[in-house]
Formats: sequence, structure tokens, C-alpha cells
Amino acid sequence: MLSYIVNYGAVIIAALVPMIVGMVWYGPLFGKIWMQLQGIDPNDTQLQATMKAEAKKNYIISFIGNIITAYIAAIMLGTLGALTIGDALLFAFLTWLAFATFIQLQGVLWGKDKPKLWILNTSYTLITWMFMAIILVLWK
Repeated sequence: MLSYIVNYGAVIIAALVPMIVGMVWYGPLFGKIWMQLQGIDPNDTQLQATMKAEAKKNYIISFIGNIITAYIAAIMLGTLGALTIGDALLFAFLTWLAFATFIQLQGVLWGKDKPKLWILNTSYTLITWMFMAIILVLWK
């Protein structure tokens, strides 16, 4: 039986990380590259209006998913006895490698995703998981 007590404040803060990192990652850092890889015309005002109209709903759904991810990560980290930043980074790397990389690779293998888009997206996932794990390990 799992008996680890989850810090819900840490879970909420960790759940915000993908949104904050995503705003920077898919904004000023790699926004233009992402749009190009997605085939999005930055001058398409109709598409921009649609994206803005859907943003609130998408952020809410993403945040709920992030809370679930952070909660489960907190349980796993606590059960594993992770105590240090090194433990957090190793956990983030291994879970990213085992789950995210190959699941996201399916879009390249079977869909029409470009390999560069896969690299961009999986790199974002690794970075967010690293920050989330650090928060969950250090804030107990």
C-alpha cells in the first residue's frame, strides 16, 4: 500500500510549469519554428482568431491534465524516496524516455509529423518534467 503524503501546493505549482514553460518555448524561443513545422501561416488572422477563441478551454484542459501528471509524479517520487535535485532529474529523464519520447514518435512514424517537430515537442516535455520533478522533490 502506498502511504506517501502528497503536498498539494507543490502539485498545483508543478502543474503550472508546463504552461509557463510552454508560453516561452512556443512563444519567443521557438514559436516561429513551431508554426513553420506545423504549417501555420503567421499572417492567417482567421486561424489566430480561432486559436484565441479556443485558448481558455485548451488551458483549462491542459491544467487538469498537468495536475493529474504532477499528482502521480509526486506519488512516484515519494514512493521511490527521491530527495535531491539529482533524483528529480533522473526520474524526469527516465520517465520522459520511457513514456513521452516513443509515444510522441508515433506521430512521425505513422502520421505526418516532421522529425524536427518531434524533437521540439519532446524537448519541451523533458524540460517541463525536469522542473516539475524538482519542485515536487524539494517542496515536501
